[in-house]
Amino acid sequence: MLRNAGDIRDYVGIDKVPQAGAPVIAIPTTSATGSELTIWSVFSDTETDSKISIGSVLNCPRIGLLDPELAVAYPCRSRLQQAWTRSRTWSNRA
Repeated sequence: MLRNAGDIRDYVGIDKVPQAGAPVIAIPTTSATGSELTIWSVFSDTETDSKISIGSVLNCPRIGLLDPELAVAYPCRSRLQQAWTRSRTWSNRA
């Protein structure tokens, strides 16, 4: 919203954002989701008690920094669950 006028709800849906906002550098804290580089932003709308989604390539972070030490710091069980989730996502695409 930094460079786009109106209400956030004006941009709900896909490709409704006219200008890119401020540059973003994303640092994911969990591994294997890829969420740091998605076109989708999800917000909680407290007025309607629902979630709204805005999809645009202009929402994507410019850079995603991956720190392997963050992933190693997780308990083994969490890392295995993340890997399992990612492998299931990849296998569903085939």
